[in-house]
Amino acid sequence: MKSAIRITLIYIAVASLWILLSDRAVSLVTDDVGSLTFYSSVKGLFYVTVTGLMLFLMIRKEISVRNDVIRELNRTLEVKGELIHELHHRIGNNIQVILGVLGLETREGDFSAEAKDRIVHRLLAMRSVYDIVYDYEDMREISLRKVLAA
Repeated sequence: MKSAIRITLIYIAVASLWILLSDRAVSLVTDDVGSLTFYSSVKGLFYVTVTGLMLFLMIRKEISVRNDVIRELNRTLEVKGELIHELHHRIGNNIQVILGVLGLETREGDFSAEAKDRIVHRLLAMRSVYDIVYDYEDMREISLRKVLAA
């Protein structure tokens, strides 16, 4: 929005100065009505050409800046996706290790089967919630009902 205001204000300033100064210049050159009409048409065409070129250059610059920002955001998003994928993989591996250790400990008699089952259910619930979250591309669309059902 800031750039739109800046471009508009520049346009208004240039247009106002052009109208005021070019009308005075034409009136100094001639008093003939036919010549005034011709010079007014020439200055109008010149004005349209110059302001059109100015607008083109300013808009092209704004589009270039926005495209640079979009490219940077896409790079950041790609890195974020890679990090989330790696995190998902590591969490899954860690949960499997914990489940394996619990299985070994239960066989040796250090844990009761009931305690082991409670821990296993909690770990599996954590993994289910994480899998649901991981599968969503837009985190704003995650349903609490779906998470609780897992």
